[in-house]
Amino acid sequence: TAQIGEFVIIGNNCKIGKNTHIERSILWNNVEIEEGVHLVNSIIADNCKIAKFARINNGIVIGAGTKISSYSIL
Repeated sequence: TAQIGEFVIIGNNCKIGKNTHIERSILWNNVEIEEGVHLVNSIIADNCKIAKFARINNGIVIGAGTKISSYSIL
C-alpha cells in the first residue's frame, strides 16, 4: 500500500503504485507514480510519469509531460 503523509494534494486521474511514500507534495492531473517511489516536498505537473523506485525530494518541481527513469535520484 502507498503511504500518503501530511500536506499532499492529488489531482484527477492520478495512479499511485504500491510501496510508495508521498508527503508535503502536489501531484497535478494525470500523474503516474510507479511502485517504490519516495516523493517529499515536491511538485509534479500534469501528465508526468515517475518510474519505480525513484527518489525525489528537497523542493523539486517536475514540468508537465516529464518522465523520470527508474531508480533516479533528484
